[in-house]
Amino acid sequence: MGARSLLTFHSTTLDAMVMARTTPDTAAELHADDPARYPARVSAEWLSGEHAPAYRRRVLARFADGLDEHGYVADAQILASCQVLAEGVDIRGRAGVDGVVLADGRSSPVQVVQIIGRALRQEPGEGKVARIIVPVFLEPGEEPDTMMTSPAYRPLAQLLAGLRAHDHRLIERLTEAAGRASGTASDTIALDPVTAAGQESGEDNEDQEHDAGEHQGRGAAPVLRFSRPRDPAAVARFLRTRVLTPESLGWLAGYDALLHWITERGSAEVPAAATIDLPGRPAYRVGAWVVEQRRALREGTLRPHRYELLSEAGLVWDVADAKFTNGLIAARSYFEEYGTLAAPRDAVVDGFPIGQFLDNLRKRQMVLTEERDAALSAIDPHWNPPWSLAWERGRVALAMLLEGEETVPEIPPGVRVNGTDVGAWLRRQLVGWAGLDDAQREALAKLGIPAPTTAGAGGDGRAGAATGAAAGVPGLAGLDAFGRGVAALRQYRDREGHLTIPRGHEEVLHPAPGENGGPVTVRAGVFLTNSKTRRAKLSPERRAALADLGLEWAQG
Repeated sequence: MGARSLLTFHSTTLDAMVMARTTPDTAAELHADDPARYPARVSAEWLSGEHAPAYRRRVLARFADGLDEHGYVADAQILASCQVLAEGVDIRGRAGVDGVVLADGRSSPVQVVQIIGRALRQEPGEGKVARIIVPVFLEPGEEPDTMMTSPAYRPLAQLLAGLRAHDHRLIERLTEAAGRASGTASDTIALDPVTAAGQESGEDNEDQEHDAGEHQGRGAAPVLRFSRPRDPAAVARFLRTRVLTPESLGWLAGYDALLHWITERGSAEVPAAATIDLPGRPAYRVGAWVVEQRRALREGTLRPHRYELLSEAGLVWDVADAKFTNGLIAARSYFEEYGTLAAPRDAVVDGFPIGQFLDNLRKRQMVLTEERDAALSAIDPHWNPPWSLAWERGRVALAMLLEGEETVPEIPPGVRVNGTDVGAWLRRQLVGWAGLDDAQREALAKLGIPAPTTAGAGGDGRAGAATGAAAGVPGLAGLDAFGRGVAALRQYRDREGHLTIPRGHEEVLHPAPGENGGPVTVRAGVFLTNSKTRRAKLSPERRAALADLGLEWAQG
């Protein structure tokens, strides 16, 4: 340790006396076990205000010169006290004071400053290095790195606050922490097993000498060392939460539980009912604690430095916003790969269900604010298109295929982009041109796809619309739901040549030329499935209408 002359300060004079009377025997046992490490001759004495002034002067003189009670030079020496040496005493001699031991965990910052002065006092230019030793007594099973939450480290926090009070240049970033005053002196001399020989009466009222002059050696940066290795991050949290901005141990227990949660799970999203098992402590309701911090933030009662600590830890203040933020990150990744946010509902990117996320937003199952819509539109202006997602995927696939082309080449069926058969998709658009709305036609025109000029399906992938589709559906406005369904199946069959319709497919019907009304969208796939399922309940007329389309299950 490098210190051979130590002052120890205790909570009571009884503690000081016990320290002095037990240290020599303990030191002798340690020296016998390891002579190379522990000194042979250790002197230990104690003083209190109950000792006569003349006796105190003799003890102080011996201590200052490094002599034991027999006049021999000690290899190491300890002088224990409660408050009598805290102020008004100047110890100068051949040995002096190498350091102080703060064995009193209740000292106030003012008392700490006075005690530190005993160790730091030096002659001008002496360049003295003093040590301030703070014992930390952990509870059985308590880990050393529990610095932030353990009451055992309170004396260390008070010392660091006292150092700054001693000279703000020593630890500029540390602030004072409140402490409790030590107890009053009591009659302890009578309990000392060693008689205080030479005590003189009649000198009890003699005034003690007071310090004079300024402390020297200011400006030197203190070094914080521990007898055992400590996690630097734990030390940093300790300084920040118990010295810079002292927190209650109750709040720090919750903060510590949150840090453990983040370390174990890699996320600061904490469910309200979450609990966590901590070493040496019962299960902690970290979820309830986080809910309380969010409530304090909403009410404006959360202290700024607490908000800073929790935000740096990554605490999710608004779960809904956090989910949207994660979704936005996934949306960017999906768009970079596929060029569109028209993701199928089962699409997943980096483990995030991006398809379901976007579907929930489109259906308003998640709150869609203007800001959220703008954020998604900044990624893909057509993230929520006016047409079907399948059509949007086809449009984007065609655009990617045509990128860099000056003219539209022949695109036969079987040419795929991101899983979409672009050739087949384009053929369906041209054949069913009459079923497209103006926005879809405009979108295709921007890609260089002109309106078809001939009927029927051509072999170049750019066939004209079928005559029946171009003519529209006569009497569309007067058809009931079943009639519109049959018309949709007929239009699909005439265009595609079959009735194998995906369940999610929608067909757009237009009124015949000259008739009133607008286009009608029919869920043709659902209509076909439901009709087949309920065929036994259909009237003969309806079954006949379906049979006329070539549906075998409707015949007979």
